[in-house]
Amino acid sequence: MISFKAFIEGINSAIVAANDDLMNKHEEILDTYFEKTGEDKTDGHEGHSTLRPKSVCIQYPKMEVDGSITMIDVDVPLVTLIPIEFTKIDKVKITAQFGLQVINNDLQIIFSNEAPKKKWSLFGGSKTDDKTPSPGQLEITIRPSETPEGLKKMIDGYDKVLRAQIPH
Repeated sequence: MISFKAFIEGINSAIVAANDDLMNKHEEILDTYFEKTGEDKTDGHEGHSTLRPKSVCIQYPKMEVDGSITMIDVDVPLVTLIPIEFTKIDKVKITAQFGLQVINNDLQIIFSNEAPKKKWSLFGGSKTDDKTPSPGQLEITIRPSETPEGLKKMIDGYDKVLRAQIPH
């Protein structure tokens, strides 16, 4: 048996922990696509590190005035090449069959491996004998969430810098 309150608190804690893990994954984007420069801001931003985008140099063809083709180097921030999606837990649905019983003014849940061979009524007393194990089901829906506006604007800025390097 487990207290109904403890059961609900345990489920809630597990969902909050799972959501926190997803948020930590979002913060890892900075480590994946940016690197520290070794410079620290001291102008009102103490403790903040300066980050620069990790990038690759790609050679891009450029047609010269005389019709010849030359290759120019274009620095491409990795963050502009990879689609970035965020996920969030949208819905959690738990379905289980269990008995409920009030013991010492505390509502208790009785699961199949602990339960007597009777179904318990919420209003007290037993109903009928039942030797069938209680089935349970857990359904978690994870959906993409919107990319934060600040990240969108930052990536757009890097896209503009990238476009400026490429000849027209």
